[in-house]
Amino acid sequence: MTVYPSLYFPQEPILDPVEFVWLSQEPLATAVTRLEQGSESARIEQYPIWKENVKQEIEGHSYWVRRIVDWLAFVTGGIELSMGAQAIEVFIDCMWLRHIGQDENACKRLHQAQQDFLELPIPSKFNNGRLDKEEEEPDVEIKVEPIDLSELRLGSASEFLQLRWEQTMLANWKKTIREDPETQYLVCRQWSESLAIFFSETNEPGFSESQAAIEALRQMRKITTTTWSQPSWQAAVKTSGLSEVIIDICKPSKQLDIQFPHVIETFRRNVWRETLGELLYNWTPKAVIEGIAKDLNDLKTTNTFRKGGITCTPLTLLRTMSEHPKSIPRISNPASIFFLVNGQNFAMAWERWLQPALDLYGIATEDVNIKELHRRIRGLDLDRIKSEVPLDETLELILAETEKLVKQSQLVVESSPQASNVTAPSSKASAKTAVLGKMKKIRRHGKKISPSSEAQDKPSSSNLPTSSLSTEDALEDGLSITLPLTNSCPHCSGRDKDEWCVRTVEVERLDGNYEGCVLTEAPEHDRLRPKDIQPGMKDDTKYYHPNDLGLKALQSRPEVFARCAVDTTLLVSGALLVGAVKFGAFSSEALTEMQDHHETSSVLKTVKRGASFWAFAKGSSTMKAIGSRLPQGGNPGSGYGPYADVKADTHDDIRTLFKHAEISDKLMHVARHIYYPVTKVIGRDSVSSGMDPLGSTGSNMFICRNYVSPIHVDDDLTISACMQLDKCCPSGEWNFAYAQWGYYIETIPNTLWLFYGTHQHGTIMPSHSTMAATSPARRCNGRAQPARVQAPPYPPDQQEAGPAPALAYPRGLRFIIVDPRTLVSTGIHNTIRRRDRIRAAHYQAVRRSYHGVARHWQT
Repeated sequence: MTVYPSLYFPQEPILDPVEFVWLSQEPLATAVTRLEQGSESARIEQYPIWKENVKQEIEGHSYWVRRIVDWLAFVTGGIELSMGAQAIEVFIDCMWLRHIGQDENACKRLHQAQQDFLELPIPSKFNNGRLDKEEEEPDVEIKVEPIDLSELRLGSASEFLQLRWEQTMLANWKKTIREDPETQYLVCRQWSESLAIFFSETNEPGFSESQAAIEALRQMRKITTTTWSQPSWQAAVKTSGLSEVIIDICKPSKQLDIQFPHVIETFRRNVWRETLGELLYNWTPKAVIEGIAKDLNDLKTTNTFRKGGITCTPLTLLRTMSEHPKSIPRISNPASIFFLVNGQNFAMAWERWLQPALDLYGIATEDVNIKELHRRIRGLDLDRIKSEVPLDETLELILAETEKLVKQSQLVVESSPQASNVTAPSSKASAKTAVLGKMKKIRRHGKKISPSSEAQDKPSSSNLPTSSLSTEDALEDGLSITLPLTNSCPHCSGRDKDEWCVRTVEVERLDGNYEGCVLTEAPEHDRLRPKDIQPGMKDDTKYYHPNDLGLKALQSRPEVFARCAVDTTLLVSGALLVGAVKFGAFSSEALTEMQDHHETSSVLKTVKRGASFWAFAKGSSTMKAIGSRLPQGGNPGSGYGPYADVKADTHDDIRTLFKHAEISDKLMHVARHIYYPVTKVIGRDSVSSGMDPLGSTGSNMFICRNYVSPIHVDDDLTISACMQLDKCCPSGEWNFAYAQWGYYIETIPNTLWLFYGTHQHGTIMPSHSTMAATSPARRCNGRAQPARVQAPPYPPDQQEAGPAPALAYPRGLRFIIVDPRTLVSTGIHNTIRRRDRIRAAHYQAVRRSYHGVARHWQT
């Protein structure tokens, strides 16, 4: 066998005999059988699509991904790829080559993986993945050989065009279509047929039909303005039937016509209504779109309504939904289960899927007051509903979980530690009694109490007279704040402002750009290095101690918390609030619940959010994501839609998703009440702008374990909220650095802070020895627990034989540490990315333009 020497890999690629066992296991076994069915030429042609499909199947099984990453490290002598997808591609190639007896080529593939690994750029300034791989490439004029299309059948013409694309000749491919009207018609007709077959209402499509539909979408996305603005293109889209097929697929009630569940499931990933609708929207003449846009905010001009039929009452609506369970598109749009959580969610659901479904089932929707309808539904008691309407089991579960979520959200701020100087009932108990009493009184009259009216009765930091704040919502540049003249807190009266329970700290912008630099207190020999750096390779990463940049520490103040039950610091620059931190943010019960949720979330799929994280992430560093996003590549034909773990297929899925929403809402509600008149805008209007809701907002929740990153900026839209759940490590590690403003937060468990992702920030990184002593969460008796380590890197004076003390100071806090020597940092992060908000808003415009666009193409 040929030996493939490598400068940095002492081990040549090896072939593991155990690999053949994998070929008999799913999903490989069925996939290999499927590919073998064709001829050799057909296998060669179909291999790229087959490989992509197998990769997607494997990515859905975290166990397989972990096995493959470990396998690659073993057979190559140490490759540790930051993305499981890269390892999966190498794995699939090798398995297929070994299956067909080409061991030599399998070794060559592993050798190539070694070389590709060594040629990766050294990360010093990190690309945070802001570009979408689906973005159009600029046209490049390349000489194209003439094609005699008269000799080609429709199928072969399409295959020819696809082949040119797959051979990375995209410029030629686009040039051919741009310059030849006959080719334009041929490809439009081929796309039309591919989509029509897949979305057929009578014939069940198979794997090849699914791939053809996705391939059609991907190719249509590559058509540029110079092509679609041509009259010949407009004619081709109409005469080929492509526009009619897309109009039918994008029909608001289309999913109710589809009989096959696996076709419905593709709407979750490919969001066909939006991705295909966007294409037809783009191809529509600009003047037509401008005319439609004038009426976009008027629902009566963007939706069609049934004038006659059964009157739409709360019970009628619920009865209709029970009789037609598919009316809630929870398979394709899991976020739809949150449609009753608040008015924003209900209005969005009404526009996107609820009103079209009611129209279809004979319910009059023309003059319905949406706000009043939602208020009346939420005012109904579940037992009363069940006594009058035979509820579908799934709808009953959604109603019960919604009620539970709303109650938890209403009580979370009240149950969290509050200041003693609030102008409200004298104790938490009396406050709670007053609120619940008011709720019962109003509900007796058939009304639902609103969160805003309820907030007037409960103590919160918004009642504190510490400062007078404006309500200007300048989300892009900060939240407007006016500094206080006096403080009426009886416990803070007469004290220095720095001792106030809610204090302000003036900050100044730090000079210099430190993106890509690492903050750490570790000695040089024990620094955490980028994992792509191999012996002999130069590491140009710049390392700084926090003192080198003049960063000041924001620490907890136990004596202030003991005195006032609040320890909050507002970071202010001039008249703007640029950040905040609240120590002891939650009650001990709420904190324990959030910690438990974090542990059970260890089974979720790890996602990539920026190269800056993955450059330093080790095996125990994970980031899970819940919500919806615009993928940055790797998911062919996808658009803004849910993460892989966001599902509502089963009742267990629904309960789990509501639990995620509960944790997210707890974080967001407490973040809003750090100083309510200002921070109340956090997450506001995100759903009404088109984003998928996770509970009450359209934010995404990232569940992090041992997260590290150099100084960087994120393209987030507004202020973000972070929460430190657990933390056990030497001092000076895993702290949050707000480098833009010259401060860092010495976080402890139960710390919540706000910051702008667009401002320079990062982690004060742990040492290499600390990170090496961490382990990924493991399952233990049905719960995820940190794996225990053998040798802690603590200084001798910190190595105590007894149990580790609680690391958070709130009174009565129960802080669970599995092992005093376990090194860990866990937390959650809620944010809204700009690219997600922009695409969601664009999709909303596409949906609202549907009827106007359809009229144009049908005339």
